Amino acid sequence: MHKTIIRDCEEYDDNTGEFQLELRQQEKLASAIFNKMASNIWTPFIRFTGWFLHKALGHLLSSIQVHRGQIDMIKQAAETGMPLVFLPTHRSHLDYILLTFLLWNHEIQAPHVAAGDNLRIPFFSSLMCHLGGFFIRRKLDDVYGKKDYVYRAVLHTYMEELLRQGQSLEFFIEGGRTRTGKAVVPKGGLLSVVVDAYMAGAISDVYLVPVSFSYEKTLEGNFRSEEMGIPKKKETFLQAVMGVWSAFRSSFGQVRADFAQPMSLQEYLDSAESPGGAVFSRLAGNDSPSEMRRIGSDHSIYGTDIVKEEQRLLVKGLAEHVLYNAVQTTAIMSTQLVAFMFLAVHRQGATWAELEKSFEHIRSEILLRGRDVGFTGNASAVLRHAMELLGNQLFTWETPSNNRKKNQNNNHVKREEERRILIPNLGLPSVFDLTYYGSNVMSVFLIESVLATAMSAVSEGLANTVHLQEGEHMVVSRQALLLKAKELSQLLQMEFIFAPSCSCLEDAVRDGLDSLLHSDLLLTDEQDSTSSQREKQWADQLAFATSWEDQAEDIDGSPVVQDLSYRLNTAATHIQKLGFLQSILAGMVEAYWVSASHLEVLQGGDMTEEKYLQSLQKFAIRRVEDGVATRSESCSSETLKNSLKMLSHRKVISHFFDSDGTRKVELYGGYRDNQELTRFIDSVGMFKTW
Repeated sequence: MHKTIIRDCEEYDDNTGEFQLELRQQEKLASAIFNKMASNIWTPFIRFTGWFLHKALGHLLSSIQVHRGQIDMIKQAAETGMPLVFLPTHRSHLDYILLTFLLWNHEIQAPHVAAGDNLRIPFFSSLMCHLGGFFIRRKLDDVYGKKDYVYRAVLHTYMEELLRQGQSLEFFIEGGRTRTGKAVVPKGGLLSVVVDAYMAGAISDVYLVPVSFSYEKTLEGNFRSEEMGIPKKKETFLQAVMGVWSAFRSSFGQVRADFAQPMSLQEYLDSAESPGGAVFSRLAGNDSPSEMRRIGSDHSIYGTDIVKEEQRLLVKGLAEHVLYNAVQTTAIMSTQLVAFMFLAVHRQGATWAELEKSFEHIRSEILLRGRDVGFTGNASAVLRHAMELLGNQLFTWETPSNNRKKNQNNNHVKREEERRILIPNLGLPSVFDLTYYGSNVMSVFLIESVLATAMSAVSEGLANTVHLQEGEHMVVSRQALLLKAKELSQLLQMEFIFAPSCSCLEDAVRDGLDSLLHSDLLLTDEQDSTSSQREKQWADQLAFATSWEDQAEDIDGSPVVQDLSYRLNTAATHIQKLGFLQSILAGMVEAYWVSASHLEVLQGGDMTEEKYLQSLQKFAIRRVEDGVATRSESCSSETLKNSLKMLSHRKVISHFFDSDGTRKVELYGGYRDNQELTRFIDSVGMFKTW
């Protein structure tokens, strides 16, 4: 509040009447904000809601799955007396209710839940408030460039006081619900409040609990319109009521909730592996968290911009670590596996027998990689169940031959039935239903897919299933493969978290490469197989070095070893596996290449960001409608938006505000040169696998 008054009353002295009047006005404003924001947990209402949900959810869901061992783990953390902060992935508005219901059902304290003010719908908002919901702005500052210190102070103080009292909190680390089905790059705003509370000494420690929800079918329906670039309309009370009524007349299958291992914030900050941890210890003078907390002010931990940046990086790393753990804990549901299977394996359709075989194979591959599935049963039964939930509009049966004779015996009819092909609807906008469910499986094969796609770049397009022939001899360099994998990971950094903050991308890619070697997709020559682990590590350091040439003579005083080479296994089954892995990221790579190609429009001058994004999506949609695009999902609005974030981060484009506050976009520096821009477009296009 003091900052706001100083900003608004710069010409007044602190002791003047005007200043005191402004102070009282800001205090009234703070009180109004608090009254509008605060939750009002009413235990009898939670009990009633728990009873009601037992009845109601039985009409909506066939089951809610939760692992007993995970619940026991949360109970043990709660018994320590430390506040718990639940950080779920966000798939549905039902997430709020389900988590509170599950915790209440297992006699664990209900958390106070941060909810966006877009959910402040009459009647429903009152219910959420009594269940622990507190409403916050989706944008903390109403005016760009002018921080609302009063609002920020109220929110910060409210959350800190809840933690001080030992209350649990819940907020979505991704912010809003995902529109693509996969996890969204996390936001650290509310998490930074928790870190600040610890650093200020308000709490001695706090447990961060990553949580994931997996739905066979979400209650909200689909996000087709938003993926096509149509803005979301604010929901009215009547629409909400109609939505609830419609939901109770439908079946949404199973829901799976998974809790990852609770993380001690104190242990994370003390860990030498945490980003910025060493910096905090240095600045504090020792490793004691209590000493670290004594330094600083109410506005900044250490009062310098450098340390603010270090804390920002620490919170960013912590948020990514939490979300990574949540994603790795997420179970794969039947509908997600089926949608993924059609997108990555059977885009042209398949017979029922082929679908059963692929389903079982992918399920076994998921389990082999340490991930769980949220279903049981034989492939045929699960397939039918999943396709019923997904809806008939996403699939079409087609018989290869229609010249059957009228008089056919039963055996012939059966053979014809077995030959029928089930074809997915990959047209617009139906494809976004499939990508929404299928995207959740991408994380299982992510690093291997990155490496498989990088092979195409290393071989200049020869190592993809469009050109690759069975028995063909092809060799790839280990260093070049790792380098291209790093480049692709950096290109897609707004889409995925490739490794937890306690690890590094190099380790993740090396593990992925070992997996490809173990599966015999890549083969080593006899002389290469005898290379020591130390030699491989030096080769990997070369590949991941920022400047290859500068590092080529000596790394840590050790001589550089000869690069290692691998042969691509071109047996038919392994070519098929390579195609599967490359297919996973193909749509996303195409979207980023389309986005890069469209930058030529900006060579004519700057554009408003809104107009440019509309132009980009129209261009992407036109490619699909004209049959030019390989993947119809390449026109996804969310993916194209993320590509612009990447371009801004890479300083290919820059943003600025004109005199009337309109946000604009323009090419950055050297990229206004046609040759430089073409080189960048080609650097993205090298990862195309079609």
